[in-house]
Formats: sequence, C-alpha cells, structure tokens
Amino acid sequence: WPAGVTLILINFGTVVGKGGAGGRGKSALWYREPSGFIRFTVSDNGTDGKDGGDAIDASYDLSIENEGVIASGGGGGGGSGVSGSSFITGGELVFLATAGSGGGGGIGAGLGGNGGIAEVNSTVPASSPRDEADGFSGQNGQYVQAGNGGQATSSTLGGFSASVGAGGNGGGYNESGQNGSTTSSSRPPINGTLDGTLGGAPGAAINKNGYTVNITGNIPLGVVNP
Repeated sequence: WPAGVTLILINFGTVVGKGGAGGRGKSALWYREPSGFIRFTVSDNGTDGKDGGDAIDASYDLSIENEGVIASGGGGGGGSGVSGSSFITGGELVFLATAGSGGGGGIGAGLGGNGGIAEVNSTVPASSPRDEADGFSGQNGQYVQAGNGGQATSSTLGGFSASVGAGGNGGGYNESGQNGSTTSSSRPPINGTLDGTLGGAPGAAINKNGYTVNITGNIPLGVVNP
C-alpha cells in the first residue's frame, strides 16, 4: 500500500478464528500375555484438544469499526478416559472394556474428535463372555456454536458395567475446551492412565504484529496482542 494509507475494516458480521479440533478418546484393551496373565491396558493414549485460531492477523496499519463480533476461536475439548472390569459370574470369567469419547470442536468450525476403540482381543480365550463399547465422536463446532463432546458410554454384562464419562465440550468465543472426563475402573490399566485428555486454549482476537490497529465499537472477544 502507498505510504500513509490506513485500511478501514467495518464489521457488521462475525469474524472468528478457526476453532480447535477436539481430542481423540483413549482406547482400551484386554489381552493375554505369553505368561498366561490377562491384562487391561490403555492401547492408545488419545490426544489433547487443539488450540483455537486467531480472528485477525494484521499485516498493515488498520482501523476497525466493529459493530458485530470479532472473537478468538474456541479450544477443542479433550477426549475422555477408559474403563475396564473383569469378574466371575455363573462360573465364567467375564471381561468388559470401554473406550473414551472424543472432544467437541471449538466455536469457529473446529472438528470433533474421534472416539477410542475398546477391544478384548483374540488372545483372551474365546469362551470368555465379553462386552466392548467404543467411544463416541465429538460434535463439530459451528461458526456460532461450539460442539459437544461425545456422550458417556459403558459396557455391560451380567449386571456389571464399566462406564466412561463424556468427552469435553469445545470452547466458545475466547474459551478453552473442557478437559475430557476422568473415569474410575475396577481394573486400573497396567499402562497409561484413566485420565481424560486436556482441552485446548482459545486463540487471539487480534494480533497487531507491531502495526497500529485502532478499534472502535464493540470490544473484541479475546486477547489483543501488540
């Protein structure tokens, strides 16, 4: 631009940073070791929710007349943990495995996270009754609404259950995503933890990047970095 020119942005709509993606739920596994012991473990630790994006990233001097919304993208929600149980009923050894659900996408069209996978694998004797409950995917965020985390779930057999809470909801304007639910389990895993994963942080409303950025009207929702 020619020297001395200041761009003018007049906003009557919504300018929002990209929403953070929701985290993946953890995966649960029962397996038999060569020694014969049957173990419960976290086979995949899932992922944290991603950070939200920035709404405006200045590359020139700018004057903003904000009559609408300028907001940072919300952080993605974290995935939830796992649960497992084993018990004897009717003379049979029964196994339950429940995986975590994905986190919701942050406001600003963040993608929802996938649910984890629950498995009692083929090394466990086929005669053993079992129930496996995969986690649910989190909802995608919209430009005006964050996505909810995948719903709570449980594996159930013989009057017993292994339950996992919901994935964390995505963050709204200038909000972090919620952490995924931490669960309880009658069989703590030999690897990994029952904890849900972490939600992501929100982005910035405006990055000035050292340029002169004057703002009138509605206050931006989020950090304005110099």
